[in-house]
Amino acid sequence: MKTVSIKPFLYSCLILISVTLTGQQTNVSDKLTKALQRSDSEEMSGLFAPYMMIHIQDFKKVVSAQQAKIHIADFFKQQPNSGLKLTKSGSEDKQEYFIWNYTSGDGTWRVYVLLKPGKDQKLIQQIDIEKTP
Repeated sequence: MKTVSIKPFLYSCLILISVTLTGQQTNVSDKLTKALQRSDSEEMSGLFAPYMMIHIQDFKKVVSAQQAKIHIADFFKQQPNSGLKLTKSGSEDKQEYFIWNYTSGDGTWRVYVLLKPGKDQKLIQQIDIEKTP
């Protein structure tokens, strides 16, 4: 009787899981980058948690996803994108963050986005947009 090793099967499962998780991370990162490049609050709002912290200049508050969409749309209307660069990203404790330099006609803004796990994908839990000196 021939013995079958379970190790190759387990390795295959681990590889499949890691590829799937990496694909989800890239997908959310790509969606965020495209939304910022296009100054598109509608596209970005599809990634919002039901309630989230939003900080744009002097405004800082926990708001609903719909309210966040309005605030982000106002920012994009006043500061349409003319350049975007991802400067940092990372993860810790099932959370991910991204930091971009967002350039508009009025200067450069630091955009920080914190993602937390949702049911089907990671969702935006916090957005900070601050003008850089």
